Amino acid sequence: MKFVLVGDLHQRKQSPENRVDDFYSTLKSKIAEIVELGYSEGVDAFLFAGDFFDTPMPSMSVVSETTKLWLNGLDITELLSEPYKHLMQIARLQEDYERIIKQLLDVYSDAVELGTPEDRQKKLYSGVELLVKDIKAKEDTLLKSTEEIRPILLQKAGRAIPLIGVAGNHDLYESGINALNRTMLGFLVSLGIVRLVSMNKPYIFKGNGLTCAVTGTSY
Repeated sequence: MKFVLVGDLHQRKQSPENRVDDFYSTLKSKIAEIVELGYSEGVDAFLFAGDFFDTPMPSMSVVSETTKLWLNGLDITELLSEPYKHLMQIARLQEDYERIIKQLLDVYSDAVELGTPEDRQKKLYSGVELLVKDIKAKEDTLLKSTEEIRPILLQKAGRAIPLIGVAGNHDLYESGINALNRTMLGFLVSLGIVRLVSMNKPYIFKGNGLTCAVTGTSY
């Protein structure tokens, strides 16, 4: 069995402060090199060790261009465009949710020292409840959209080398792995483009009389 292991790709367009080259062009060249190596060597999977993306919600152009490379030239931009709109709405709500949760934590901290008025806490709780309700409704819409295109994607990308790994802190919101389905990485997982592993859910490879279990732990 053969595997290619990569880590901390941080797929994004913006160049880090200390980079003097065109980071995104270099990134795509590296991915193309990895994919070419994988197919020429006949590897069983590409394994990534977290931070597949640099942010929970990268731009559509980054997703479509890098995914095309990982899928060995298969362009799925048209299929992703409509679900991406729903995911963007969820992402904005999730960011608001994270902000209010932080405010709640600050309120509790102040309450211990200063005795924060209860009405402020109730207002924040109300905001959280409304956001969770809105997020759930948007998630249901995204799920329906995903279920429609997943069979098409699996048929088109059936011969692509599996992309297997774990989520890093840059892939996730502050809520962690529990909010994975509200991130771009989680979206790719739901489509079957990426497979996440854990200690309880390994990915099993069998061949030449051998069995190999790939496991990992997300951030």
